[in-house]
Amino acid sequence: MWTPTLRPDGPRYLALADRIQADVESGRLRAGAQLPPQRALAASLGVDFTTVTRAYAEARRRGLVRGHVGRGTFVRERTARERTGRERVARGASARTPQELVGQSAAPDGPVDLSLNFPPLAVLADAEAMLARTLAELPETPGFAGLLQYQPNAGRDDHRAAGASWIARRGLAAPAAQVVVTSGAQHALAVLLTTLAARGDTVLTESFTYPVFRVLADQLGLRLRGLPMDDEGITPDGLRDACLTAGRAGAPRLLYCTPTLQNPTTAVMSAARRAAIADVARAHDLTIVEDDTYGPLAHDAPPALATWAPERTYFVASLSKTVAPGLRTAFLAAPNATAAARLAAGIRATAWMATPLTAEVAASWIRDGTALRLLEANRAEAAVRQRIAARCLTGLDWRAHPEAYHGWLALPPAWSVAELVVQLGRDGIVVTPGESFHVGDGPAPTAIRLSLSGAPSTAALERALGRVAATLGAGPGIGASVI
Repeated sequence: MWTPTLRPDGPRYLALADRIQADVESGRLRAGAQLPPQRALAASLGVDFTTVTRAYAEARRRGLVRGHVGRGTFVRERTARERTGRERVARGASARTPQELVGQSAAPDGPVDLSLNFPPLAVLADAEAMLARTLAELPETPGFAGLLQYQPNAGRDDHRAAGASWIARRGLAAPAAQVVVTSGAQHALAVLLTTLAARGDTVLTESFTYPVFRVLADQLGLRLRGLPMDDEGITPDGLRDACLTAGRAGAPRLLYCTPTLQNPTTAVMSAARRAAIADVARAHDLTIVEDDTYGPLAHDAPPALATWAPERTYFVASLSKTVAPGLRTAFLAAPNATAAARLAAGIRATAWMATPLTAEVAASWIRDGTALRLLEANRAEAAVRQRIAARCLTGLDWRAHPEAYHGWLALPPAWSVAELVVQLGRDGIVVTPGESFHVGDGPAPTAIRLSLSGAPSTAALERALGRVAATLGAGPGIGASVI
C-alpha cells in the first residue's frame, strides 16, 4: 500500500494532497493506480479519517485523482496540455495569476478581427484546463445523472442560487427565487422582450445600442426609440422628454440600457445618474431592462441600476463576456418571484430550459472561485490592451473605459466609415461600423467600434492599431499603401 511521508508543518490534509501531487508528477503514482482506502490510510498515518477525506477531495480539485463509487480513488490520466505543464494548477489557485496571463498567446501575422467582443485568447487558454478539471470531477457531484434530464424551466435551485451570488457582486440582493437561468444574454433578452412587450410597442434605448437587440426588436415588431447620450450614457432629461412626447405610438413602457461599459461607447453611469434615471422611470411607470453583460469588468463601477429601482428592473448578468464565450449561461433577476415565474414560462416557450450541463459548470465555477479568477484575469488583460490602444491612437478621438474590451473611435472629418472599413479590410483588419449600433432616423455616426480583445495577442493588437492610426493619418484613398 502506498504510504506517504508527510511534512510536519501546515494542515495535514494539505500536506497529504501535496504528497499525492508530488508523487503523481514524479511518476511514483502512475495513471490508473488506486490510492489506499481512506480509513486504511488514516490508520497507517495516524490521522483522522476526515483528514484523508479532505486530502482526497483536494486532490480531486487539482485534477490529480478521480473517485468511483464502490471502487475507490484512482490517479487520473493527465491530458496532453497537463503533461506539457500548461495547466499549472497550484494549491489555492486554479491557474496562472492575471499578471501571468496577460498577452501570453501567440502573435500570428495574419488578419486581425477587431469586430467581436469576447474574453482574450490568452486567458481562454488556461480556461480550457480549468474546464477539463471541472468535467473530470462532475461524476462525483450530487445530482450528476440528473444533468441529462429535463430540469425546471427556471433552472435548478442550486444553479439559481449560484446566479444570485454572482449577481450580488454587483450590489443587487436578489433571492434565488427571483433568479432564472438562461442560455446566455441573447436568450435572456429574447425572453424579456417576448414576455414584457407586444408587437407595436415602443421600447426606449440608447441612441447607440447592442446590434442584436436591434435585430430582436425588429423580428418582434417593436419600435425602438433612441435616447440622447452624454459621457455617462442616456440623460434623465432625454428619458423624460421621450416619455412626455410619445405621440400616436403610445407611451413607452420599457427601457433597455447598459449603464456600465455601454456597448459601444463604454460609458459608465455615475451613482447620481442612476438614481436620476430610476426616478424618471418610476414617475412614468417604465419597466427597466438592465444589461450588465460587461459590468463586472469595471471594478470601480457603481452598484447596478437595479439597486435604485428594484421593483421595476430586470437585471441580466452573463458569463459569456466576463468569463468565457462558450459558457452560454446568463442569470436573469426579476423584480419578484411572480415576475420570475412569468420569465420561466418564456424560457419554456423558447428553449424549455438552459442547458443543465453548461449551467452546472457555470455554477461550479461561481462556487469554487474559478469564475472570479477568470474575470480578474480578463479584466487585467483588458487593461493592458486599453493602454496599448491609448498609446497607438494618440491624437485621435478615441473614447474607452480603461477596463473595457472595446472602444469608440470617431473618424477625422475627411473620412467616411465605408471607405475606412474597405481600406482596413484590405490590410486584414476587421472593424464594426458605427451604424451597426445606431437607433433613430438621423444620420449614422461617423465612427467605428474597435474590439481590442479580438486580436490573438498584444503584439498583434499593437500592429493592427498602428495600421488603423497610420491609415487615418494618411487620409482617404492613401492609407492602404502605408507602412
